[in-house]
Amino acid sequence: MANIDSAQATQQVLEIVDGYIQAFQPPLTQACLTQIVEAAISQAIPQLKGVSLNEASTALSQTGPQLKEMALSEVSTAISQAIPQVKGVSLNEASTAISQLREISLDEASIKQKILQEVMARFNPLAALNKQVTPDTLKLASTIHQQISNFTPERGVAEALNVLDAYIQQYKPSLIPAALYPVVKTILPQIKGLKLNSESLERLATQAIFKFSPELVPTKILSPQAKAIALLVAKQIQNFQPQEAVLGVLNVLDAYMQQTRMTPTEATLYQIAKQVIPQMVKMAMSDDQKAQFATQVMFQFQKRPGPIKSPSQAARDIAAKLVNEVENLRTTRAKDMGMLNMTQPLAVGDLEVKSAFVIQP
Repeated sequence: MANIDSAQATQQVLEIVDGYIQAFQPPLTQACLTQIVEAAISQAIPQLKGVSLNEASTALSQTGPQLKEMALSEVSTAISQAIPQVKGVSLNEASTAISQLREISLDEASIKQKILQEVMARFNPLAALNKQVTPDTLKLASTIHQQISNFTPERGVAEALNVLDAYIQQYKPSLIPAALYPVVKTILPQIKGLKLNSESLERLATQAIFKFSPELVPTKILSPQAKAIALLVAKQIQNFQPQEAVLGVLNVLDAYMQQTRMTPTEATLYQIAKQVIPQMVKMAMSDDQKAQFATQVMFQFQKRPGPIKSPSQAARDIAAKLVNEVENLRTTRAKDMGMLNMTQPLAVGDLEVKSAFVIQP
């Protein structure tokens, strides 16, 4: 099978991922971003003639060892059960189809892995949040979100969401999922009976964010226990950050808004806060600590009476650098897009990889 042009496919996937980030503003942890990119790849590279390659490969591997013991009629039945699309074809044709499916399944896995790595390397949250995204891309992002959020959460997620709802009702924080993610990670260890390590904590927090429905929060009736945990969580988050460092980040946010002469989205401001924190705090910080710090910054950003009219020179310098970085990335992306005809499918041997930007009826 011919090799796919990974540069073109990567650009298509990046466009879908950027659309998702703009539409749903998820926490950009490694696990969460990987899940989004994998879903975007599935949209950019459609299944072969309606057959899920992973499912077909699994079905064939389960059926294959039994073929030697079967009569011809039984083989035909087994093939049609494993791959309904090949019902009615001759055994020779079915055999050819099986071998092709095996090849494509292996090649597709390699292609997907390569695109995943390239997208993760090239992704930039500020660029994603500050670019124009087509309506078709936003439709694909909505489709991906439905796929990602359609799962049965593990134990503890429902309790954490109840506490999160109580926290939001009482303290009115920023509702962008990225800013709520550290709150959920602070809530989960307070849930009685949960045994957590770092991996399960991240997994459950990601599930909770994907399941979170902000529109339901105002009307929810919550237990006294959920409200008590919410109070404890609020104290932990607010006591974590030195006020001087929070004020320094707020200076940068105000300088950024003054220099761009526009009001960025909360998600953009949150990512800026995470990016400049190392310059404000003279200590080593984990990604979780940076995220929690940014959440506290956004909390105070929402509550303060107004912006800082005259940010410090240091804040203005940091903001100017960020503005230039975003513009440079935007220019680079525009050049990349200019080299692609996004309305044409990509040829992959006998496979046709349709554009991620052509919505099929």
